[in-house]
Amino acid sequence: FPSHDITAWLAKYNVYHSDAIKHHIMWSESRKALIFPIKEKNEIIFYQERKFDGKPKYLTRGVLDNHIPLFPAVQTKNNLGTVIVVEDFISAIRVSSRYDCVPLFGSHLNKKLAVRPSQIYSNLGIWLDKDKANQSIQFQNEYESLFDSAFSIFSDLDPKCYSDNDIADYVMDAEVSIYDT
Repeated sequence: FPSHDITAWLAKYNVYHSDAIKHHIMWSESRKALIFPIKEKNEIIFYQERKFDGKPKYLTRGVLDNHIPLFPAVQTKNNLGTVIVVEDFISAIRVSSRYDCVPLFGSHLNKKLAVRPSQIYSNLGIWLDKDKANQSIQFQNEYESLFDSAFSIFSDLDPKCYSDNDIADYVMDAEVSIYDT
C-alpha cells in the first residue's frame, strides 16, 4: 500500500499485510481507494472501492449474480452449521476469524442471498452495524423459515472492531438468546 495511513487504517481492525494478500485487497492510486475484489476462476467479477477522501465513501462495481462471497472460518471449532452475514468486506475478514461469513457490501439481505446459504448452513446470524438494528430484526423474521434458527447480533461497534474472542462471544450470546425466548 502506498501510505502508512492505509496500513494503519487496516491494522486498527486487525487486518494486516498477510490478510490483504489472502483476500486480494489492492490499492488503486488513480482512484485513491482500497479495492476489495470478489474473484471467480481468478477473474474479478465484482469489487467495492473504499475511498478515503470525498464522497461517496464506498462504490460498488459489478454484479454478483449467483456468486455468494463466502469467507470461510479460520478457526472452525465454534461455527458448525452457522453462517454470519455482515455489511462489509473488512467485517467479513474479521468475523471469519471464527465463523463462516458473507459480506453484503451494504445492508440489504435479499432472498436470493439468503436461500443459497440455507442449503449449506443450519443457522443464520445477522450482524449489521448498530444503526441497522431494526433492519437486522426484519431480515431475521423474513428468513428464519429458511434455517433451523436465525438470530441478530447487536453491538455498539461494527463487527470489524472486535477481537477474535469478542466476535465468538457476541455470536454465542446471540445464539443462546434465541433459545431463552
